[in-house]
Amino acid sequence: MPHPFYDNDVISLNTHSLSVWQSHQRHHVLKRFMKRRFACGLLLACTAMYSSATVQPVVNLVASEYPPDTSESMPGGGVMDRQVKRAFELAGYKVNVTYYPWARAYELAKTGRVDGIYDFWMTPERAAYFVGSKPVSDMHFAIYGRLSSKERPRSLNDLRGKRIGIVNGYAYPQEMQPLKNQLDASLADTNNFQKLVMGRVDYVISTIETTNYLAGYSGQSFFDKVYQTDITLSTLSRGVAFPKANPKHLQLQKAFNEGLQKLKLEQKYKAKHPGKKPTLLSYRDLY
Repeated sequence: MPHPFYDNDVISLNTHSLSVWQSHQRHHVLKRFMKRRFACGLLLACTAMYSSATVQPVVNLVASEYPPDTSESMPGGGVMDRQVKRAFELAGYKVNVTYYPWARAYELAKTGRVDGIYDFWMTPERAAYFVGSKPVSDMHFAIYGRLSSKERPRSLNDLRGKRIGIVNGYAYPQEMQPLKNQLDASLADTNNFQKLVMGRVDYVISTIETTNYLAGYSGQSFFDKVYQTDITLSTLSRGVAFPKANPKHLQLQKAFNEGLQKLKLEQKYKAKHPGKKPTLLSYRDLY
């Protein structure tokens, strides 16, 4: 039979060892738990930072069918569609564009239900509701007449007493103001030219860019019966307008202007280096 003292000593020692081992195990488990918790927290933080850095803010714009500048039906959109989208892209934004008849698009923008509107030229009346971007391009207006008419006006004074077709909601050069009581509004430029050929209006005011496009691509034969008069009108600059009713209007105006500046540099670079993709460093080649 073992000695009692010896047995108790061994039992006491084993009990102490077990207690130390259990304490060590608890510490080890807690340490591993804390490491995993820290790693998970770090992973979540990195994921959040990555997500916030990669998700682009979205800007919602409206436009109307006005080829070749803005068009939902043209592949890739119109000329100005591509310019506006690219400028916002260079500013870090994703663009959603919805096309409406001009009067509807203007009302949606004016009341701040969308972030902006283009193709837009500023007037004193519109400036009460909008802030405009820097000019994207210019619009060149002309007066068109009917070839079968014997009249060949050379100034706006020659148009007094004549009915002049315009598009409802569009802005026109200020020199048309004295003739405002002679204006006949339609929903689209093609409607005006149809009315001109039919004799329902005497003249039509339209941009040279749009008229040339419609004459070449609309498939309408009545453009063969129309001519451009010698009357010279002002050129209007156009861009994107941001409604003052939208709290973000100044932020978006600044972002777009910065993106537009980058776009112009990009276009200069492409003209100087055909086929070569521009980089941030290569912009130095422009100076």
